[in-house]
Amino acid sequence: MDKLLEVVKSPEVFAEGSQDIWLDPDRADFVLQSHLDETMDGASKDAHFIQQSIDLISEIAPLTNYQSILDLGCGPGLYSEKLAEKGYSVTGIDFAENSIEYARKEAEKKNLSIDYHCGDFLTINYEEEFDLTLLIYQIFGILNPDERKKVLSNMYRALKPGGFVLLDVLSDKSFADFEESREWSLSSKNSMLSRKKHLGLISTEKYPNNVSLQKTVLVFEDGEIVNYHYWNQYFSVEDLRQEIEEAGFTLEQVYADVNGETYKADGEFIAAVLRK
Repeated sequence: MDKLLEVVKSPEVFAEGSQDIWLDPDRADFVLQSHLDETMDGASKDAHFIQQSIDLISEIAPLTNYQSILDLGCGPGLYSEKLAEKGYSVTGIDFAENSIEYARKEAEKKNLSIDYHCGDFLTINYEEEFDLTLLIYQIFGILNPDERKKVLSNMYRALKPGGFVLLDVLSDKSFADFEESREWSLSSKNSMLSRKKHLGLISTEKYPNNVSLQKTVLVFEDGEIVNYHYWNQYFSVEDLRQEIEEAGFTLEQVYADVNGETYKADGEFIAAVLRK
């Protein structure tokens, strides 16, 4: 009980949980399914949205002038595949082994030459190899400030002169609309998060400086307690501009989302094109 009471306390901002859900082998099937199931708003957009995003990428980085793409946090390759089908040379990186193995098998079945790597994009060390880097589905905002600086530096170094980044974040309007909550549930087996019977405790909390936390605690019959922290940093356009300019980028264009919709000040997301 003491351990449970300690775990459910509000942590320091950007403190890690006991386990990263994206790397937890017991939750690997759930992570992959959340990418592939269009009815689950957990890790990927639906096919129509993805195709709109591919069209935007083709517009800002036409194949006649830009051939090589680095897809960071590529998951099971939903974007990488479509870009490879268009003729781009694609490298995909994700630290979820299950997703990368799925992506490799799909690429082989479809006879697509995509260079997939299972690894952490915070440790990549490419030097001016790519024309465009993708960091999409609000990945940038789940990183803490030091990690954001690191990934911006990595992307800048990986791009050729004049290259682009396409990334997206949650907006400060989203933070204003974010509601705190507490809930619990009892699952007998085969829930989204585990095949074992467990008690689930979920809280959503607001922190200063436009940061939120979704905290999930799973308590199992054998006494095991698993604790996931899902942090998010929210941005205004000026907040985002400041971070990316400190890394050497220029904010080239802003959209409402990575499907190319026109930016709105009251929108839920901000998508940005950065130029090296």
